[in-house]
Amino acid sequence: MEEPAILQYLQTLPHGESLFFFPNPGNVGDAMITLAACQLFERAGLQYRLAVESQPLDPAGAIMVYSG
Repeated sequence: MEEPAILQYLQTLPHGESLFFFPNPGNVGDAMITLAACQLFERAGLQYRLAVESQPLDPAGAIMVYSG
């Protein structure tokens, strides 16, 4: 079975780099999108950190993904 295009793309991202994921706060549909995105990151072998407003982060040199 062929890998989905989004998974193929994620696998091209540098591994070992900081990846910050900004989930879209919203309803249960947004929560499902967040869950699926996290599963894709893990399947692609990427280490990620959920970015939340209450925790400061240094985005210098990081890959940033926003869920929409």
